[in-house]
Amino acid sequence: WVAALSACAIHYNGIWRSPLTLYAHILRWEPQSAKIRNNLGIIALREGRLADAEREFRAALATYAGFGYVHRNLSAVLSRLGRPGEAISALRQALALDPSLVVTYNNLGFAYGRRGDFAKAERTFRALGSQAATWINMSLVYAEHGDSARADEMRERAYALAPDLRPEVNTTENHP
Repeated sequence: WVAALSACAIHYNGIWRSPLTLYAHILRWEPQSAKIRNNLGIIALREGRLADAEREFRAALATYAGFGYVHRNLSAVLSRLGRPGEAISALRQALALDPSLVVTYNNLGFAYGRRGDFAKAERTFRALGSQAATWINMSLVYAEHGDSARADEMRERAYALAPDLRPEVNTTENHP
């Protein structure tokens, strides 16, 4: 018995060696699992294997297109591949499926901002409901475009609405 159990342990240690090997193993038994495909896509994205990530996210969506977060994950790949129009489309699909995905509003606003569509970026950020957050996000959009004066103006608007957002400078404490 000991030899048989040892052989099983060695076998399963190989399977559980990493999330990638575990998900690949599960996929052999559940090839239509959208969640496993999404997880494999996330691993590929983190490793910089963008073509593999796109393939996995698209396979997940082909199996079940109802996961908003998979559309959002696909948008990250498309954005990194320099396909902003497709990335925006994926983000809009994610929000249509699940409007509670707050980070998706931010991602979509930044995607519009990168394209220079500041009005759409601002409208998207406003959908989150926080004026101060809208102005902070817009300051980041303008800074990314090299417009530091407009970025500063947006930041000051945010600080006027929410003074606690302003970074405080402590001048009374010395640090070694």
